[in-house]
Amino acid sequence: MEPSPDVELTQDEIDAAIPIFKKIGAMIAAKQRLPSALYELQLPWRQCISTEVAFLNSRGEVFLARRPPLAEDPAEPYPGLLHSLGVTHRTENGTQAMLRLLEMEVGADVTLDGPHRVVELDIPPDARGIYEMRIHIARVTCGTIRTKGEFYDWCTLDYDELVWSHKAIILPIALGAAAARGWISPR
Repeated sequence: MEPSPDVELTQDEIDAAIPIFKKIGAMIAAKQRLPSALYELQLPWRQCISTEVAFLNSRGEVFLARRPPLAEDPAEPYPGLLHSLGVTHRTENGTQAMLRLLEMEVGADVTLDGPHRVVELDIPPDARGIYEMRIHIARVTCGTIRTKGEFYDWCTLDYDELVWSHKAIILPIALGAAAARGWISPR
């Protein structure tokens, strides 16, 4: 099957793209975040690996942050929805990604039981791309989470306010693992 002419790049387009791709590569190597619009555009091109952590407190509540509204970030794929904390791997292994997540999201005064790895799984592809998720749980024994968000009672949480992958995959698996450890009572 011949490629459609509208998807073939001209030499001028290739020449124009090279410095941009080089700059993006330098940003990634320097561990800088891509602007949201560019980040979302590149997701379907690759297999993404994501490290996710469900943080629970001593009351068995789960920490969730709210995604920005479209007015704040027009490229936001899940405006205003809640999610547990996680990072997509850059040029790093799982341990490095976890350390970056903890450094970004958790205050220096926090003491954790964990993180404990629960599972590694592929999730069904969606419009954003193909993901492998590494799901962990951690119990905050003291201190504060740096990221803007709050602890929610998972029993009364409105699951319609969650990003789909957190509602369908991450939180059910993480909360099941927390129940198995005796951190929460099973529902």
